[in-house]
Amino acid sequence: MRMLFSCRPIAGHFLPLASLAASAKQRGHTVAFATSEPIASQVRATGYDCFPAGLSDADSRVKLIHAGIVFRDLAPDQMRPVAFGRWFSVIETPPRLADLDRICAEFRPDLLVHEVAELAAPLAAASAGLPWVTVGFGPLLQPDVATLAGDGVAPLWRERGLPQRSCAGLYEHLYVDPCPPALQIAEIDSLPARIGLRPEAALNQSKAIGPHGAGRIYVTFGTVWNSGPTAVERLRMAVAGSASLGAEVIVTVGKENDPALLGAMPANVQVHRFIPQDQVLTDCTCVVVHGGAGTMVGALAWGLPLLILPQFADQFYNAERAVLAGVALALAPSDVSVKAVSACAEKLMSDTAFAACAASVRDELASMPSVEEVLDRIEALAMRPQLP
Repeated sequence: MRMLFSCRPIAGHFLPLASLAASAKQRGHTVAFATSEPIASQVRATGYDCFPAGLSDADSRVKLIHAGIVFRDLAPDQMRPVAFGRWFSVIETPPRLADLDRICAEFRPDLLVHEVAELAAPLAAASAGLPWVTVGFGPLLQPDVATLAGDGVAPLWRERGLPQRSCAGLYEHLYVDPCPPALQIAEIDSLPARIGLRPEAALNQSKAIGPHGAGRIYVTFGTVWNSGPTAVERLRMAVAGSASLGAEVIVTVGKENDPALLGAMPANVQVHRFIPQDQVLTDCTCVVVHGGAGTMVGALAWGLPLLILPQFADQFYNAERAVLAGVALALAPSDVSVKAVSACAEKLMSDTAFAACAASVRDELASMPSVEEVLDRIEALAMRPQLP
């Protein structure tokens, strides 16, 4: 088969597709990506063909500012509605859709696989009479946010004479759900077709949750929202609060950042640009994170409780779901301090209830369908007769 994978040009939007693409390639399918820079170069370096599609990340952010939106200044409860209702739909979808039309004509895929924030793929697939698969990251989109996404792209569906889909068509054929049930929202049960996806970290690890004490703490703010004076200052407080407990603290600041930006660190702190997460988490007791879906689910795959310091986008939503599941504590941006981080981290390391809940979620993740099972469903979808 010929499979086209499409994503926004952000690492956190490419990575949810990576295991499926790798498995498809191993099975002998022809796999190609459609995205822009800086992810296009990363995709090609991984060994895939990549068609340029849509705005680069830099150009997209410029257009957002020209639209009068300063994303960092939005209230937390407005970030996702603006992202899906304006940024991803109205600003990014039209240029990406034009490119996907061209790519579909050239590459002739049997189906499209896209991540949930890439809203052009359902339109391009429907126009070409192809099925499409939506891959999530974290809990299902809040229903009101999915509705805003659908409203944002509705004019594009009408222009093509296609029936307007609810929720931008995201869930029409198959939704791949990487979220553990304990963190998921009830609306997931209303989707017409879905399948869970076990994270790679849960495949082979057999780490048991041991006694809590002065163990290792991993601190990271991910790959995107990890720079700027405010983020750096919060990261410094997160590191200082964690280090005050006497634990070994491993910090990653992102490939694009200099470890020196945090200044002098105590002897129990190591600062790196990047370390593969699963190499760090094996010996950790808890993690201090920004709340990105990939980092959050990756930590839970090792049964680790989290202290979440959300800053942008979906991080507030993820923090809310994790706290409700009993696997995390969270601090609002205005509440972050060295003392507050220290107190929360100490509670996570001493209160066995967090460890028990995290272990339960770890087991949920380990029992979810494998990437091979998910690919079986995708192949079956592609073998259906072409859509009208």
